[in-house]
Amino acid sequence: DIVFISTGIANKELDLPVKFKETLEMYEDFPVWKGSDGSLLFRMNDLGWVFGPTVGDEENIIMKTNETAKLVPSSIPIGPWLYRVKKSIAWQKDPSLMKIVIPTAGKINLS
Repeated sequence: DIVFISTGIANKELDLPVKFKETLEMYEDFPVWKGSDGSLLFRMNDLGWVFGPTVGDEENIIMKTNETAKLVPSSIPIGPWLYRVKKSIAWQKDPSLMKIVIPTAGKINLS
């Protein structure tokens, strides 16, 4: 499992943290992850890893990796990530917006 967190403005605007579990669904030869809020995390070949309500829906993506994160397409990057609250708003940066991996055993403290 993975979790997206932020200690910055993205925390409030995106209602973080959001926990993701890998599903059996594949998109463009990569696994699709389902979020605790119903959102989906998937890989789009032209954009890198993205976070949105529907697989393949480029218009409604709310988070995406930046250009350098696209260099390693097989793994979901820790960061940096860009986000937007509405599709009409420019992509925003929050340096604290990142992915963390939850160990299979034990607990993790998000505070």
